[in-house]
Amino acid sequence: MKKNIIVVGILASFLFCGSSFAGDARLSSGLRLINSSHPGETAAACLFIKTGYGSEPAGKRGITSLLCNCVLSMNPVDSISPPSLRIKRLGGKVTADVESDYTCFKLVSPAGSFPAALKALSDMISGVNFSDDTVRIEKAAISARNNFKTDSVVGGMFYAVFPDALPGDLKNISRKDLLAWRTARFRPEDAILSVCGPFSDKEVVKIAQFAFKNWPGSGKPYSRDAQKPAFNAGKELELQSGRGTAAVLFVFKLPRPGGSDYAASLTARAMLAGGMSSMLYKSLRGKEPKAYQFGSSLEWVSSSPVMTVYSVTDDNRIGDAIKRIKDSIEALEDGKFSSEELQRGAAFASGGIDFSSESAVKTAWFSGLYDIAGAGSDYGKSLAGEVSGVGSGDVSGAARRYFKGYEMVTIRPLKEQK
Repeated sequence: MKKNIIVVGILASFLFCGSSFAGDARLSSGLRLINSSHPGETAAACLFIKTGYGSEPAGKRGITSLLCNCVLSMNPVDSISPPSLRIKRLGGKVTADVESDYTCFKLVSPAGSFPAALKALSDMISGVNFSDDTVRIEKAAISARNNFKTDSVVGGMFYAVFPDALPGDLKNISRKDLLAWRTARFRPEDAILSVCGPFSDKEVVKIAQFAFKNWPGSGKPYSRDAQKPAFNAGKELELQSGRGTAAVLFVFKLPRPGGSDYAASLTARAMLAGGMSSMLYKSLRGKEPKAYQFGSSLEWVSSSPVMTVYSVTDDNRIGDAIKRIKDSIEALEDGKFSSEELQRGAAFASGGIDFSSESAVKTAWFSGLYDIAGAGSDYGKSLAGEVSGVGSGDVSGAARRYFKGYEMVTIRPLKEQK
């Protein structure tokens, strides 16, 4: 009851923008707004800004990540009450992810303090004035984070394919560069705010309109630069490890959500590498094990997700591990799998879809991603049903179309000097 009183009291002071709204609207600044209802005491917002490392200029790779770090900073030199600290005091949390063609700020807070937390997020995006001292600190933080990634075999492989900042470039980026990049790229006309919480559509419009009223649009059409590809079919990269460990990473570009192949590709991915009954588990960890560990993930580096499959082993077995992964992919392409494997894969994929809607922040995130991809913010509601209708021919067809061309990163131990 106390939460509802707080929310209604705050909403009463907001200005309504006047547009009709059925879960999708555009505010007067040009900011697109998506709302997804979610019961409970928590609310979330994902602000997608359609720029990322794929559009960064030569010599300044990492400028978007550095900008995000600076606006998230709590450096007391800049302010005694920065927006990120205000969000924390309200019981919330805010983070930022920079991918190839978008940047996403994720905000989670108690529903009662969500309007104030969203206003703090808006202030962070459009009004934070950070110092040279903050820029220096955050450059060091990014370097430390990347060193931590590359300090592990799996992290090193992922960083080789998806680096969000280059050390040499970071040194050349100034505070002036960051402010100019924010002005040019962090624009409401090219952003989507996906909200999820116990609010009606009308309430969400009022909350968002008030929170982002000081983020004015330019009124000019936005011309986006061509994105650098986040995936290069056929590219092979070999790295060295000093620990005696060997590993391999395969990267596959999947179809965009909403198409007829998307559900089939999710099912194929589950059959290949989803859990202890997958083809790779039986191949790599069955008789004569060829790997210490393996895994798979979907990396949303762009509006078309990429699938990764990796295996960690030793130098004597890495060749056999690579062959077994390729053999499993070929078996999928040729339809050499049982109906039980198909059913298990579909169940695994459906379970992952259901899990993606269990929290407010996950619902907000996927709604925004599906919208950016062109499938519509409600696509997640129908996706599990599409997976249940996938047949063996759909799986083998998707595997032939999307699993044949891949990037591959191999890590082998350093050879001893004689």
